[in-house]
Amino acid sequence: GFHLVNKLINFCSEEPREAFSNTGAIKKLTGGDPIMVEEKHKGAFQYNNISKLIISYNKMPFFPDDSAGMRRRIILIPCGQNFDENPELKIKDVEKRIFAAELPQILFRCLTAYQDVIRRGAFTDAPEGLARVEQMIIESNPVMEYVAEYLTITGEKPDFVSSNLLYSNFVDFAGKNSKYTKNAFSK
Repeated sequence: GFHLVNKLINFCSEEPREAFSNTGAIKKLTGGDPIMVEEKHKGAFQYNNISKLIISYNKMPFFPDDSAGMRRRIILIPCGQNFDENPELKIKDVEKRIFAAELPQILFRCLTAYQDVIRRGAFTDAPEGLARVEQMIIESNPVMEYVAEYLTITGEKPDFVSSNLLYSNFVDFAGKNSKYTKNAFSK
């Protein structure tokens, strides 16, 4: 917790995909709620986090919390380049080149983007990112994934399908070790 105090951004490398199965902590960190922090050899104190959390992933994390509160906290920025598969896309000595010639322009662009965020009061969502967040949440919940894969909402009066048949098909889809009982699936 203390490493967040007075920081604008916190970069995290890839966390386990299941790190957000309990979203209480992330909601506190991103919702302005006070959190308890402690500096070594000093006392604990309450702090309202102001830093933005930036987490990189190679595979989509699991977000079983599909609430509006959780969805609005996620801004997904797809980065589609795979430099292992396309080594020709790598820029040789990128650090030296950036610092030698590009750093002033990068700083200018960062400051301009920062001013835009301050003026708008928020980051903006890219349509592709919003679609990926929706996909990530669906893939995090086997019931939602089953519904997206096998059921179609048409707006017409549906044919009757028994809940036993739906649940049986879901178990086949999700596997025998699915944690969803028939009652939980129906809800």
